[in-house]
Amino acid sequence: MQAVPAPSLDGIGSLRTEEWIYDYLSAKDPQSIIPSRLKPRFRMPSFANIPEEDRRLLAKYFSSLKVEDWYLKEVQDNEYEKLTGKDAAQ
Repeated sequence: MQAVPAPSLDGIGSLRTEEWIYDYLSAKDPQSIIPSRLKPRFRMPSFANIPEEDRRLLAKYFSSLKVEDWYLKEVQDNEYEKLTGKDAAQ
């Protein structure tokens, strides 16, 4: 099986709100919210089947992962590259 690097959650709370993250974790098809360029077997699974309380706790935690303003541009650029496959500097 081919290894795929896990996405960085560094600063995800600076990019997304707690409610957005909860909605993403609750989606039956997360790719309907953020399309994935990965092969189907490597895509984000749905967490809609885990208890709501657990999804809320995960969303709260992920939304707390914030970065300082001076680092935010780099986090945004990394997110852009992850979603588009294009270098944000171009």
